[in-house]
Amino acid sequence: MKKSLFFLALLAAVANKAQWTNNYAVNTIASDASVLASNSQTTSDGKTYLSYWVSKPAPEYFKLYVQLLDENGNKLFGPTGMEVHAGGDFPLNMSSYTSIYNTAIDSNNNFYIAFIETGGDQRGFVHKISPAGTELWGSDGLPLGNAAYFPKVFTDKNSSNVYVSSFQNGLGVLGKYDASKTLLWPTTQTISAPVSYNVTSLGEGAVLSDGSFLALFHAKTAITTANSNFFAQRYNSTTGAPMLAAPTKISDRTTFSNTNYTCVQDNDVLYLGYSGANSSRTDSFLQKITADGSIPWGINGVDFATTNQYFEFNTSIAMNSGSNYIWALSRLTSSGQGSIGSFVQKFDKNTGARLLSDSAQEIYPVTPTSKQPTSTLKMLGEKPVFATIDSNYNGANATTISLTILNENTPSTFIIPGGSVGVGTSAFAKGNIYLNKGLNNQFIVTWTENRTGITSPYAQNYDFSSFLSTNDLVKNDNNDLSVYPNPVRSVLHIQSKEDISSLTIYNAAGQLINASKETRQLDFSSFEKGVYWVRILDKKGNESTKKVIKN
Repeated sequence: MKKSLFFLALLAAVANKAQWTNNYAVNTIASDASVLASNSQTTSDGKTYLSYWVSKPAPEYFKLYVQLLDENGNKLFGPTGMEVHAGGDFPLNMSSYTSIYNTAIDSNNNFYIAFIETGGDQRGFVHKISPAGTELWGSDGLPLGNAAYFPKVFTDKNSSNVYVSSFQNGLGVLGKYDASKTLLWPTTQTISAPVSYNVTSLGEGAVLSDGSFLALFHAKTAITTANSNFFAQRYNSTTGAPMLAAPTKISDRTTFSNTNYTCVQDNDVLYLGYSGANSSRTDSFLQKITADGSIPWGINGVDFATTNQYFEFNTSIAMNSGSNYIWALSRLTSSGQGSIGSFVQKFDKNTGARLLSDSAQEIYPVTPTSKQPTSTLKMLGEKPVFATIDSNYNGANATTISLTILNENTPSTFIIPGGSVGVGTSAFAKGNIYLNKGLNNQFIVTWTENRTGITSPYAQNYDFSSFLSTNDLVKNDNNDLSVYPNPVRSVLHIQSKEDISSLTIYNAAGQLINASKETRQLDFSSFEKGVYWVRILDKKGNESTKKVIKN
């Protein structure tokens, strides 16, 4: 019998879901606590870490927790999650507000969380948590000192060492630590301010193949402003000494030191996606930085789009490992920002050439009722994947979280019928949205939402296997088979020269909603309006998949 790639892919998708729900208005709750500022990372074996502040009565105010969901959506750290920094010699001193924090994951699937307390001396800490729920750096973690703001962790894919940065006394501070939190340099390194600047803080960066660190840092004229320019400096793996005679200015556009930007590392080359402003507008750019600090594409890099019809914000970049192309996603707006849409660009990683025209590719138009990107761009092989919310979302009104996957050759052609699939469809406001790549063709979205009087962390998986198979693998090559009427209101008829063995129906989300045997009729009357896929298998083993529209 002819093998069905479509059928096998869907079976695999169903088998892997287990505790994940297919009800996208319900989703999976990651903790029973009232939370703030959720963040997430996925592991190489399909698990999902979530971190969040949990509200407590005064004088504690807040505690930091971590949850781990397994590949099936089960909670591994209990119904609330595990408390971070519980006990030890340095109890947290929190005020009535929380702080921004950063997370990372290493090649052993350990989870790092870097944060500061908001009360007392505002000390900075980094904790390292294993998949078993062990605090590998102890209850106190790695103390970074008083007033150690904006701490970040950068992992090394080739070792268990990490780089840790913070902002202290107006300058960025960088250190290299081993798996047991021992400082590997003689002392931490201060990121010196370039000429004409007074303040620095580490923005992004990457560990290079020799263990050195290529830092992309913000330089500012004053501590009271977030306005910055990006510079690059490289630090020696053994001593921590700067390796460039002077830092390289990589952009003269205004960026913001309190914003996270996305980077792509390709061997020892680093690519930065960012939005930068001048006196009149904001544009998106892709910059290329080599190991010696040079910028072969010149100051700022290459422009996302050279037309000035829209403003370009929130640029995110991604690349499939080993590819020749880098994809960029940007939120485009009208000059007054009342209309918002989603555009993508595809770049040649060697030359910087724009491959989707100088205007970029519109995915969702710039209108008041369109879709805007949220979280960061991801890749499924060579196919870009991203999350969206409604263009009119203001932080308080209801919005839907949707996923879009693009064809790498013709991104204007949607793989999912209609363009996207809603994975968080409840009628409430949503925040702290993160998109992560899971196992195989799965993606995990996490966010916070108040449905019941408290803000809870939610998670939802989605498997693109059915769409990839339907569009890329399954061929409608059976000319002796047809379906009618199409569009259909009630009964769909199957016309075939061969006897029918089975019929299966999948909705636009790839979910199996009906299966029948040895019939030539399917009743669509109870189905909602929309797009469906009907898989038809005859008794000779031939199969075909037909797209059917229900009116």
